[in-house]
Amino acid sequence: MEILKPNQLKEKFNDPWIAPYQKVLTMVDGNKVEIVEFHPCISGSHWLLHQYKNNSDLIDSAYRDGNKHVYSCHIGCAPLDLKASFNAAGIDEIVVDGDEVKVTHAGLAGAGVGAGMCRGMGEGVKYIELLEEGGGSKVGRARVVTPKLEKVVIGVDDTDVKDAGATWTMAHNLGVELKNEGFEYLDHVIVQLYPHNPHKTQNCVSIALTFAVPEDKKEELIKRASGSTFKEISKNEIINITSYSPKKQEQQKIAACLSSLDELIEATAQKVEALKEHKKGLMQRLFPAEGKNVPDLRFPEFQGMNGWEKKQVKDFGEVITGNTPSKKEEKYWNGDFVWITAQDFKGKYINDSILKLTKFGKDKARVIPKNSVLVTCIASIGLNAINKVECSTNQQINAICCNQEYNYEYMYYLVTYNTKNLKQLAGQTAVPIITKKSFEEFEVYAIENYDEQQKIADCLSSLDELIEATSRKVEILKEHKKGLMQQLFPKI
Repeated sequence: MEILKPNQLKEKFNDPWIAPYQKVLTMVDGNKVEIVEFHPCISGSHWLLHQYKNNSDLIDSAYRDGNKHVYSCHIGCAPLDLKASFNAAGIDEIVVDGDEVKVTHAGLAGAGVGAGMCRGMGEGVKYIELLEEGGGSKVGRARVVTPKLEKVVIGVDDTDVKDAGATWTMAHNLGVELKNEGFEYLDHVIVQLYPHNPHKTQNCVSIALTFAVPEDKKEELIKRASGSTFKEISKNEIINITSYSPKKQEQQKIAACLSSLDELIEATAQKVEALKEHKKGLMQRLFPAEGKNVPDLRFPEFQGMNGWEKKQVKDFGEVITGNTPSKKEEKYWNGDFVWITAQDFKGKYINDSILKLTKFGKDKARVIPKNSVLVTCIASIGLNAINKVECSTNQQINAICCNQEYNYEYMYYLVTYNTKNLKQLAGQTAVPIITKKSFEEFEVYAIENYDEQQKIADCLSSLDELIEATSRKVEILKEHKKGLMQQLFPKI
């Protein structure tokens, strides 16, 4: 897997066959996700919309407005069965992770290129996880990551009179003004109201303006609105959209203060990336490289000891493949027993899950002891984590329940190091999949000495803790900046 930002994609794939998307926006409301894409080619847009609607179980509805796609979806994982011409493209996974939405696209031929490379260059995309490049007859898959936004619809009362201009023009100008202030302006629609509606406007119409905004900007947008039946912005409020500006000397001090904080945030974020790169390099030395049975780096007390041996996953302990109790049986669900899916993989440890089973659901599931190593083996291949509580999983996940000869922390890092080879084992199928048998027989080099296992695990764990602590510092600094700006700037 390769992680690339839009500018990195443009540099790497400077190719006439790639047509960058103009923009990609993603709005979330509970379990519902609305994806808005501005496609670079109207004819291609029509074909793609047809494919996505027909093939993706996660898409509830979809429509096209010019070159704009609007997909109404729901969170989940639904592997695609890709076939040329018939089922050539679609979405197989949607995950909301904090303030990010991760949508996995897949497609054959040109649709595979569009899956990540074309979308990933669009405005609004933070980065993509390029799973497979695609092109030609190959499958292309990519996880497109965008900020989590919320949809806000504001109604503007129609006030057309003989001596005034059309309200729809005024409303559009409002939308443009708010867009210039940082609010994503999506749509401008005239809504016909029923004449006998007690809340009808002068001419029985209203103007609906649609925005996509981050959660922390939602109230800032809404506070300008007034009205009882629907949100409404008056002409006077439009005229009086203002900002307050201090004297130049104070402006400079405010800018210097916030700039220094931005520099600290950036420096701390760079430290996180440097630590991640250090960890990656360290793992390459602590585990045997391709074609070797001894790592480049061993702790002094273990130097000169026997080399690592080729083992199969089943040698490390019992492998348990998860299952899904019937969703039609209400008595199985909404309990307090943890049931893990790919959506719950957000770090090294898993303590909780989005969905939970009742005691009846637990009886229908396969129970996995705590401190097992969980590995995704369908669609999103190679995600791994340690369950810190007894749990069950869906069929997408295989669990390694380590025997007493193997340290589960060490096993976590061993799987992490071999993720690339694990993905290759899945092959180039439309929906990557590793069967339980193939997973059990997957071969890796491992050390049998438990003390050396522990030493490797402790070394990498301490580095992970440092990465996590530094990442938290970045978030604390961002929150500090947010609070500081609220104090430095007056409310409008």
